[in-house]
Amino acid sequence: MPLIFHEVRSPEPELNENDTRSDRETARATAFVTLDGKDLFGNGRAAFWFGRHTLTGMWFDNTIQTRSRTFGHAYESATLDLAGILANTIDQFRRQVGIAAYVGPSQLATARPADVRLQPLDIVLPRDSDRHQAYYFDGSGPAAQRGVRNTELIVTRYLRSGNIGRREIESSVASLQSHWLANHVVTIAGLRRDAQDTFERLNLDNDADPATRDRLPRGDFDSKAIALNPRAAESAKGNTLTWSVVARYPERLLPKLPLGADVRVFANRSENFSPVGTRRNVLNELVAPPTGTTKEYGFMFDLFGGKLSARVNRFETAGEGFTNSALQGAINSAIGGIETLSLQRMLDAQASGMTLEQVGLSQVGISSFEQAYQEIIKFLPEPTRSARNLRIETLGNTRRVAGNSFVAKGWEFDLTGNPARGLRVSLNVAQQTTVKSNIAPEFVKFAEEMRANIDRSPIRDVRDSPVLGELSTYATRHNGNTLVPLRAELTKEGTKSLEQREWRVNFVASYDFSGRLRGWGVGSGLRWQSEVATGYPNVIVNGVVQPDLARPFFGDPEFNGDVWLSYRRRIFGDRVAWRVQLNVRNLVGSQDLITVTTNPDGRPAIVLVPPDRQFILANTFRF
Repeated sequence: MPLIFHEVRSPEPELNENDTRSDRETARATAFVTLDGKDLFGNGRAAFWFGRHTLTGMWFDNTIQTRSRTFGHAYESATLDLAGILANTIDQFRRQVGIAAYVGPSQLATARPADVRLQPLDIVLPRDSDRHQAYYFDGSGPAAQRGVRNTELIVTRYLRSGNIGRREIESSVASLQSHWLANHVVTIAGLRRDAQDTFERLNLDNDADPATRDRLPRGDFDSKAIALNPRAAESAKGNTLTWSVVARYPERLLPKLPLGADVRVFANRSENFSPVGTRRNVLNELVAPPTGTTKEYGFMFDLFGGKLSARVNRFETAGEGFTNSALQGAINSAIGGIETLSLQRMLDAQASGMTLEQVGLSQVGISSFEQAYQEIIKFLPEPTRSARNLRIETLGNTRRVAGNSFVAKGWEFDLTGNPARGLRVSLNVAQQTTVKSNIAPEFVKFAEEMRANIDRSPIRDVRDSPVLGELSTYATRHNGNTLVPLRAELTKEGTKSLEQREWRVNFVASYDFSGRLRGWGVGSGLRWQSEVATGYPNVIVNGVVQPDLARPFFGDPEFNGDVWLSYRRRIFGDRVAWRVQLNVRNLVGSQDLITVTTNPDGRPAIVLVPPDRQFILANTFRF
């Protein structure tokens, strides 16, 4: 029984500016043993029925530790209390150094999007200790002394955030490959077991000591807070089973097939367990790692002794527990917006000296800003409210907001062959559709409960940006930023995803010359993809804005083609095989901009530059 063991350790990472590094420790052991009926019973009938079997086992231990830190540039002043004037510590948005760059003249007169031309940016980014002159309005003191003044602002580099994490993954695998009936039936069965422990950063804001904080009084992140919690945040385990069967036409038992044909049928089923690390849903509950199951069946046949081969495959993949990126904005608005928008803008109103009546609070029975803060915090459903622990606290001399940090089906057809000497062709046709189901059940419950909390609050119809004078209320903001995109996504439940190209065709042909042109070769590759939905017009159903799935906006099908020319020969007394090849990628294909997203009014929102035409010359030497 052969046994192989190896261990790998990566060096300790060094973190530079805005960097993320990881170090890895890996240990692996592999063992395998083969039992062959011919070795045990000779070439008789017993060996025919016993077959040949190879058992492989593997143990794998992997530890991954990641560290990250990001830096920012913000303004400080030797003469002004910026934290008090702006109601922001150094890490918050009003203190950040903004950049404005000129990207070229107006493009409004261009005839089509493909004519848009932007010039390269040539700017110097902010650096620590840079000094900038700024104008501000001083509204303090008697009216006669108020006015516009200027001051010097100093660019200061600070630690914006830092993090550390650790994942310990232990896996074991056992696989049995068996050849039965003189290799006419081949089976594979595999069992894998994975266990993962995930460790997160020790959050000083949430520990038992109320005096410890992740941030320093000035607002920058405390580097001492980048420490690993010794207790695992999550322990996950998963078992996955995989099996496959391939059966070949039994010529010993049945008549021989014509045209030098050979036929094989196959079926397999595989499971997947993905240890992606700690994830939490909107209720702050741990989410199990994503899992998936794929089923395949089909057949393969060869003609003319293997000169022409074809494969037809039907597959179905079902997945659970995957992140729905389409709802990320709605989730951020529902949870993060309470801190960064609702509470912050109410705090801005208080810091700017606005009265309860000017904000609209006294008219609905709110007697203090502190009461308004508690009403906003109560928008969040439990247990998310307790987990976030939002509050108004004083850091240094500044009051600030604080808080704790699918099913796919399809067909696939492959055809490869050597119809003539030197000529090789291959064709692949694939059709795939995806249907979404069970979309974000926790978030649906969360968003509806949050809307009910807002509806019960006396500040439901109070404008949520009093300083800026915006017209949105707490109810309309939640409806527009959270409920509308959520319901739009829910309308797609049980329907075929039009955002996926359903058909794909690839064709490749190459020819190697003989005779006087011996050594020369030419080839071409063609790729075609069907149209894809880039957006939908809006329709109002029961007072809710949602996409009209029956009238999608489609992007154009894509067609691209490559060609190549090659030459090969042996050089240096036949000791070296030399090959030179010129590839022209995307020789065929549209040069128009590719629409990725379309606005509800039918105009392009996001476009991509078409693939470049590339000329690649490669030389290969084999010794």
